[in-house]
This record gives sequence, C-alpha cells and structure tokens, in this order.
Amino acid sequence: MENVEKWNEYDWNHWKKIFVNFIGSYFNMDTDNIYVALNEYIEESDLKDKIETLNSIKKFLSYDKISSLEKEDLLREETMIFYEGYGLSPLEWLTYIEIRLEEEINK
Repeated sequence: MENVEKWNEYDWNHWKKIFVNFIGSYFNMDTDNIYVALNEYIEESDLKDKIETLNSIKKFLSYDKISSLEKEDLLREETMIFYEGYGLSPLEWLTYIEIRLEEEINK
C-alpha cells in the first residue's frame, strides 16, 4: 500500500490526474450500476476526452512501479464499488472499460 500512496503523492502528472478523476467521478459509492455509468460517460464525453481517458487507463495498467494487488487496492479505494457483486476484480473491470473505450473510439 505504501507504493500506492507514493504513486498518488509524488508521481502526480497529467495522465494520473485524468485517470483518478475519471474513476472517482463516474464510479463511486453512489454509482448504482457500473455499466450504466460507463455508458453515460461514453455518451457525454467527446472524442478527445475518451482518448485521454483511454490513454490514462493504458498507462495505469502498464505502470510497473506498483503491483497488481496495489492497483486493485487503489481502484477499490478510489471507486468504493463492490466488484464481487459484478463478478469482476477491479483490474478486470478496468480492462473492460479499456476495451469499451477502444471500441467506441474506433467506430
């Protein structure tokens, strides 16, 4: 968990800010359905925002200074979603978002 805090505190650059703003804004404890929330984001966002969000997700997933477990912990903390209720791990959920955004961008 120490690396997650370090990631948040010391490596704060543009793509990380976009990523955390995205997951915190659209996927939080007030989110009734993660799939509906994702569809709302896709409908409301312009192409530039979708590309920036997709790039930030790709960078997060490939970020090698924290483990997969630490990434999942960060996602759980930032979103406060009960992933088990969806039958997904936080990283599976984020990979699903990555795929959906790629599909949407490439339409």
